[in-house]
Amino acid sequence: MGYVMAMPEWAKKELRSAFARASRGARWAAKTEPRAYCWRFVDGRPKVNRWRAMRQTPATSRESEAFSKDLKHRGFSFVGPTVVYAYMQAIGMVVDHLIDCYRYREILRKPGQNA
Repeated sequence: MGYVMAMPEWAKKELRSAFARASRGARWAAKTEPRAYCWRFVDGRPKVNRWRAMRQTPATSRESEAFSKDLKHRGFSFVGPTVVYAYMQAIGMVVDHLIDCYRYREILRKPGQNA
């Protein structure tokens, strides 16, 4: 507890928010199917982008903005569109590998992932 007292106020708020999200998320997940909820923002299929340069890759998208807005409506905090977009990238909802990246080609070869 002593460590929390030494933290800056913004960090305390973020930490409290993380605990609240986990608790709220656990209660919400017991009532719904989280995977289906998340994937509905991309119509159940990965959004495969065709970027040629890093400067083309966005920090947010219409989908991450809608996802973020819905999470905030459900009472979650610290879930802005940029954070949500990073989450979408991490779980494969959005593919932002450059088209000349070896991973881009590997991902396209996976069944059910049409570019």
